[in-house]
Amino acid sequence: MCNGGNEINETRKLLKKSFFKNNKKWFWICLVLRLTMTTADIVLSYSMMTIIDTALEGNMTEFAKIVLFCAVTFLLSTISNYLKRPAYAKFIQIANSNYKNAVFSKLMDKSIGAFRNDSASKYISALTNDIAVMENGYFEKIFMTIAVTIEMIVAFVIMIYYNVPLTIVSMLLMIMPLMVSLRSGKKLAENEKTISIENENFIATIKDLLGGFTILKSFKIEDHAKKQFSQTNDRVENAKYIRRMMTQTMDMMDLFAHTLAQYGIFVVGSIMVIRGTGVTVGIVMMFMQMMNYFLNPAYILPPVIASHKAMNNLIDKIAAALCEEDNMDGKYDWDKPLKDGINIENLTFAYNNRESNVIDGISVKFEKGKSYALVGSTGCGKSTMLNLLMGSLDGYSGKISIDGQDVTDISAKSFYDRISLVQQNVFLFNDTIRNNITLYRSCSDDELRIAIRKSGLDDLVSKYGLDYICGEDGKNLSGGEKQRISIARCLLYKTDILMLDEATSALDRVTAANVFNAVLNSNDITRIVVTHQLDEEILKRFDEIVVMKKGKIIEHDKFEKLMDKKGYFYSLYTIESEQTEDNGANNLKTAS
Repeated sequence: MCNGGNEINETRKLLKKSFFKNNKKWFWICLVLRLTMTTADIVLSYSMMTIIDTALEGNMTEFAKIVLFCAVTFLLSTISNYLKRPAYAKFIQIANSNYKNAVFSKLMDKSIGAFRNDSASKYISALTNDIAVMENGYFEKIFMTIAVTIEMIVAFVIMIYYNVPLTIVSMLLMIMPLMVSLRSGKKLAENEKTISIENENFIATIKDLLGGFTILKSFKIEDHAKKQFSQTNDRVENAKYIRRMMTQTMDMMDLFAHTLAQYGIFVVGSIMVIRGTGVTVGIVMMFMQMMNYFLNPAYILPPVIASHKAMNNLIDKIAAALCEEDNMDGKYDWDKPLKDGINIENLTFAYNNRESNVIDGISVKFEKGKSYALVGSTGCGKSTMLNLLMGSLDGYSGKISIDGQDVTDISAKSFYDRISLVQQNVFLFNDTIRNNITLYRSCSDDELRIAIRKSGLDDLVSKYGLDYICGEDGKNLSGGEKQRISIARCLLYKTDILMLDEATSALDRVTAANVFNAVLNSNDITRIVVTHQLDEEILKRFDEIVVMKKGKIIEHDKFEKLMDKKGYFYSLYTIESEQTEDNGANNLKTAS
């Protein structure tokens, strides 16, 4: 992972180099074809002077030769233009693909904690809107920029050769369009960054609203959702409107300056012809054409420079995000099986902008091979505790160590090889049961079969087979089946520590019991389970119940001993049992 300015610079270079990875061939093909077109255009412009002067002299033979030469040159330019389009499309395809692959690859190198502090919308925007800005504003003009620069140099040499005074007049007439473009181009670069930020906010709003669609409908707050969407949508479209207005204003002013410069050359050149200064009509027409090779850069280069600055700003933004410091950047490789367990000493943690601690001075040990239930009222810090153990949160005080090794010293890669988490919302690929369990890693049939049996998936696999498609986000499976697939992954992965965070909260009691059984039957791993379901039969099977209240551990023991103490856990359990009985009675009454 990245740390500091040097790593950000390296990431920035990596992203820029990705445009040309396995793409240099197409770059050079596009460049050669564009330079061929440029050469042909200059030759045709130069030939205009000869055609006009030869026509005025009445030399038909010479005139025919020149026209034929121009026709061949024009054909060469047309063929080059025809071939350039597919070559350019291929270059853009590879450049875009490489860049997005490079960004996503670096993103996948981040740890859970580093990613948790980010907004996914930032990366979605970088992989969609930002790459479109680069393509339309920079890639399309990179070859044109090289070409017009060469055109300008050649045109200047030709103009100086034929008439120095008329060249000086031409340079003076081009100052205004150049200044207009440079001034507008700087504002355009700043606007592109604003659009990127507003687009990022727009994507975040869409994700939130669509993710909460059920809540919006259930509580009938569709009007608020529409208003929130409209406000965010208006902001991003307003930023785009400003860009369009700036671009159109640049085009209008450039056209005015371009016309004025052309007209000025025509008038001054005509005066020099009338006065017999040696300037011919053909030279005047050639100068007017050559002026385009100066005006085009004045028109093209400033926006391209602005687009290049905008592209650099966007790359800098995503490079900084990819290189945000990671709370797990240790050098120690945890490559041995768990021997002792997890030890927590005086752990304290508070979320940003909160005065009170969510975890307040906790000290506890989770021994190897034992099962622990974390219980307590909502907001007591159970899930935060698991997130701290998973390295998903930093900024805590105290110490978390595994087999005596501080977790901050353990490399993220080896850490995730030894510890796994099952959450309430299980992520599934739109793929087979087999691939969702193995996660595309190779394993023996026996290993897979054992994981399926221990996780309670035998019935599902027997009925549908391992090649059954789970569907997008597992829509073809029940909640319990998805949870058991998640558990099977962990068992197959053979992690030393398995943690569940309210994994059964959305399941019925029978399904939840099956999931708990799958976990508790795995006696060879350390299990830490956050649960709000205080079922006596399940809780009795845990080696220890850890009771939390307001960020502190106030009790921890086996179920029977906690009940005998008649402390806080006894109260929680009694209230839960009474609510369960009341719900059952109400259900029977409703059914009757």
